Amino acid sequence: MSTRVSVVIPCFNAASYVGQAIDSALAQSHGDVEVIVIDDGSTDGSSEVIASFGARIRSEQLPHGGAPRARNRGLALATGQAVTFLDADDLLAHDTIAASLVALAVAPQRSVVAALGVTSSRMVPAGVRPRTM
Repeated sequence: MSTRVSVVIPCFNAASYVGQAIDSALAQSHGDVEVIVIDDGSTDGSSEVIASFGARIRSEQLPHGGAPRARNRGLALATGQAVTFLDADDLLAHDTIAASLVALAVAPQRSVVAALGVTSSRMVPAGVRPRTM
């Protein structure tokens, strides 16, 4: 039996990015993925981008209340046995969820898997210079 994984994406004014974030969640090698996008009162067209995914995702719009509130609402809607959070301006590698489930299976006493993200130049709109750390 496959473990269902819910991917919760809070979104506030990320129209330039959120479609790519959703695509990366939908393209996971692990087959049983539920994508939940919570629009936190965006005013930049994010809601239209989110709506363009139709029934492939679950989505909800809230008045602006901040990312923690949007994450908590997504968590409340999640039906997966595991949950991962993805910011609207980030991407998941194709095998992120599968690798995370393997890590949990190897150490069943653990309940959290953390990963470091990689910024992709594909996520940076033309004319915007990414910050480096």
